[in-house]
Amino acid sequence: MDYKSFNDKKINQYSKEIKSKWGSNEVYREYLNWSRNMSAFEKKRIQNDFLEFFKEFGKLRGEDVGSNIVQAKVKEFQDFITANFYRCDNNMLLNLSKMYTFGSENSRFIDSIGGSGTASFVKEAIFIFISK
Repeated sequence: MDYKSFNDKKINQYSKEIKSKWGSNEVYREYLNWSRNMSAFEKKRIQNDFLEFFKEFGKLRGEDVGSNIVQAKVKEFQDFITANFYRCDNNMLLNLSKMYTFGSENSRFIDSIGGSGTASFVKEAIFIFISK
């Protein structure tokens, strides 16, 4: 799936925001090392695969956030981030979940992929996941 709303301008905007907040962070440097040798096509494929998780979470919104199926999806999401971007321990996952619901633009974007309420659903599911 190609997410047209997540265009290059939006990616550059998010990249600048992340760099200003996390530029001196070890995890950010790990991400830069990961992405340095990757083709633009491969980066785009991984970004699309990442965004696909929000669509999948959106389909699970009718489930309880603590259910086995939702919690398995959170684990899959965490593993995907670790395999494709940077080490994503529970603390990092918690920080990401806060970013997803901090600011209406992030929430609106995630909800545009997975449906209304997806950003909050993901945040709640991650909270349950890390509390286990």
